[in-house]
Amino acid sequence: MAEMVNRRLEDPPLITGRGRYLDDMSPPGCLHAGFVRSLYAHATVGTIEAGAARAIDGVVGVYTGTDIGLDRQMPNMHPDPSREPGVQGYPLAPEEACYVGEPVAVVVAEDPYVLADALSEVFVDHEPLPATIDLARALDPDAAPVHSGSETNLATTLRGSYGDVDAVFASAPHTAPIDLYQHRGAVASMETRGVLADFTDEPTMWSSTQSPHGLQNLVSEYLGVRDLRVVTPDVGGGFGPKGSVYPEEYVVPALARTLGRPVKWVESRREHFLTTNQQRDQIHRLEVAFDDSGVLLGLRGRVIHDNGAYVPYGYLLPLTGLRLLPGPYVLPAMDLTIDVVYTNLVPTSPIRGAARPNAVFAIERAVDAIARGVGLTQAEVRHRNYAPAEVGYEVSLPSRTGAPIRYDGGDYRRTLDLALEVADSSGFAQRRTETEKR
Repeated sequence: MAEMVNRRLEDPPLITGRGRYLDDMSPPGCLHAGFVRSLYAHATVGTIEAGAARAIDGVVGVYTGTDIGLDRQMPNMHPDPSREPGVQGYPLAPEEACYVGEPVAVVVAEDPYVLADALSEVFVDHEPLPATIDLARALDPDAAPVHSGSETNLATTLRGSYGDVDAVFASAPHTAPIDLYQHRGAVASMETRGVLADFTDEPTMWSSTQSPHGLQNLVSEYLGVRDLRVVTPDVGGGFGPKGSVYPEEYVVPALARTLGRPVKWVESRREHFLTTNQQRDQIHRLEVAFDDSGVLLGLRGRVIHDNGAYVPYGYLLPLTGLRLLPGPYVLPAMDLTIDVVYTNLVPTSPIRGAARPNAVFAIERAVDAIARGVGLTQAEVRHRNYAPAEVGYEVSLPSRTGAPIRYDGGDYRRTLDLALEVADSSGFAQRRTETEKR
C-alpha cells in the first residue's frame, strides 16, 4: 500500500511531451479572444473605436462588458465579514481603468492571426487621470485618488498587538530602528494563464488555475450558470497567482454563452507581466527592544502594504504576514499596524509563501539589529531567542480560527547548528580572505 501511495503518476506524460495544457485544446469551431487593455495607470474609458477591427474578415465582434452581460463588479474571493470588502474591479472596465493592462474590451476572431490584426485596430478614447503608484505616498494628503471620487487610498488597517509594549520600550536597555523596503515581485510561469469555455452542450470551462472549485463557485454565481463544470488540465506552473480568479475567467465563458461557440484565450508573455497578480511591495518602519544579553523584549511599528488597484483576494496576504511576524522567536510584546493601501498598479495576491517571506525578512533583520547592538554573533543571538522545541508553544496572535497560534514544535537551535555545520560557517572568514586575494 505504501508503495502504491508514494508512486508519482503524473510524471511520465509530462517528461515525454504527452502533457495536455490549455493551449493544446481546440474544440471544433473554437473562436479566439483577445483583450483591449488600458495603456494608462489611471484613465477614463470613453468611446471605443472598433469599426476598422469589425470590418476585418474573420472578426466575429468587439464587445464591452455591457454587451455580454458583465456590468457588475467581480466578487471578493475571500470576504472578511468584519471588514469592508474593498474596491473590486469589473470584468471589463466600463468607465475608469485603474492600472496599466486592465481590460476594457474584448475582440473575438476565427483565428489568432486575424485576432492580432484586429486588436491593433481598436482604439479607446482615454482621458488620463492623476495616478498614485508609490505606496509610500499613497496616504499623503495630496496623493491622487486611485479611484475617482474616493476620499482615501486606505483600504483597511490591520493590527496585531499583545503584551505591554509601551512599558517594555520605556524600560528596555536598548532599542534599535529597522527600516525595510520589500519590492514587488512578478511570477513568470512557463505556462501563462488561459481560459477555454464551451457552452454548446454541457456548460464547461477549462482554466490553467490552481483553484478550480473557487473558480466554479464564483463564475457560476456571477453568470447565473448553476451547472457550470470547471476542468483544470495540466498546469505549467502556478506558484500562487493562478489561485486568483481574474476578469478573463468571467469574460470567456460569457462570450461562449453569448456566441454559442467555444471561445479560447491564452495570455501572452507581455500580458503575464502586466496583468497577472503580483506580490510584496511593503515598507516596514519598525523598532526592536532588547536587553544587554541580546534577548528580544518587544517589537513595534507600522507597515504599509500595497494591494494594487483592487482587493480581489481579500486581505489574506497582509494578514498572513502579520500573524507570522514573530517567526521562530520568543517575542514577549508586539504592537504592529499594517496600512493596506490602494495604488494604480496591478493587484497583489499570494505568491510563493503568501507574505511569509515578508514576515521572515522583517523579524530576521530585527534579530540582526540586536546582534549588532550587543556585539554578539548572529547565530548566538538566534540561539538565545528561539522558541522552545516542545509542542504547544503559543503566540498571542489569533489564527484563522480565532484561537492563539500554536506551534507544532521544532528544534530551531539544532536546525541552525546543522545548517552552520554543513555550510562550514567557521571557515567563512578564511574563504573570504582567499577570495579577495584572487
